[in-house]
Amino acid sequence: MRNKGAKTIDERPGYEAIAEDGRGKLNHLVDLVANGDRVYMLVSAGPKGHAKSDGAERFRDSFRLLGGPPPPGAASASVE
Repeated sequence: MRNKGAKTIDERPGYEAIAEDGRGKLNHLVDLVANGDRVYMLVSAGPKGHAKSDGAERFRDSFRLLGGPPPPGAASASVE
């Protein structure tokens, strides 16, 4: 584990870590986020430097949670 810490993922509190294989050749971006009674894990891997690449961030930022409770602090929609 090279870096780890809190991260907001799809407007929800989550956790992000950057890890490497034992030889420093493979780089992983790992994100965890809970939604209701489920926990989701996103992992992308690539060559050295991948975890901070535009591609890895684009993959992470494309993640959306469908269904489940709204994010904390989200305004509730009223139906009239």
